[in-house]
Amino acid sequence: KALASEKDIEDFAMKTQLTSLPLLCDAAHRLRFLVLADGRRDVKEDSDLPINPPLAQRQPRLKFSGKRQLTRLPVVPLSTVKRAREQHNVTLNDIVMAAATGAIRRYCIYKGDMKLKESKAVECKCVVMLALPRECDIANPSIALQNKMLFSSVRLPVQEGNRAGRVKKMAAACSDLKSLAYMTGLKLFSNLTSMSPRAFLTKATGETWSKHSFLITNVPCTTGPLTWPAENGEVLKGITMVIANVMTQISVISYNGNLYASMIADPEIIDEAESVTFTCVSL
Repeated sequence: KALASEKDIEDFAMKTQLTSLPLLCDAAHRLRFLVLADGRRDVKEDSDLPINPPLAQRQPRLKFSGKRQLTRLPVVPLSTVKRAREQHNVTLNDIVMAAATGAIRRYCIYKGDMKLKESKAVECKCVVMLALPRECDIANPSIALQNKMLFSSVRLPVQEGNRAGRVKKMAAACSDLKSLAYMTGLKLFSNLTSMSPRAFLTKATGETWSKHSFLITNVPCTTGPLTWPAENGEVLKGITMVIANVMTQISVISYNGNLYASMIADPEIIDEAESVTFTCVSL
């Protein structure tokens, strides 16, 4: 039995006077992976690819090795990404996710993976970290710095060898992130599951995350340059987000006309991270 059923959602909606109940019930069917009860296996483990530890090391939960290496990926002009977005008629985030998927595919083939080289079906997913809008209060500005995060599972079409096909499939995979029903349900499920016992949450979250290969986040910064007042107005030339996670982390941030991407991975798993090419060529 899933932790949050449609009846749970209905009860919660009535208590909180939510008016989007049909959307929430629709979302219930699409969010089962977030609320795995004991013994459920709704999410498949990702395939044995060169980017992952062997499956035996990921079951039942992937252990954090403590070894992490930061790799700054090539800087991409934001204008190039926007042209690709217009060409394929998708969102900027779809293009970024497609570029990350292409980079993963190219690296796995470079490391000799025959399944992807022959475009055979594989399981490869990422957890996408989403930031919700925060309140801003002049009287208490610190609350604007508090994170409100959601996490969603997205399949990466790494087996797709055609660039245009990969963008199309990536846009379809990201469609839930553009759905009011899905995002409302995702937020509600997160609130519901946060009331579960800590031991249950630790087990369920650990098992679910271990069935994903990456955590990917893509956030905007300022469109113009930032300066350091204490350094006589020196301009900030670039930004790197550094987040060490239990799985490989890919972080992307747009700043002052460029896209800055970085990867933090276990160097014993991804041992040639400098070969990862995160550019529009890898779409």
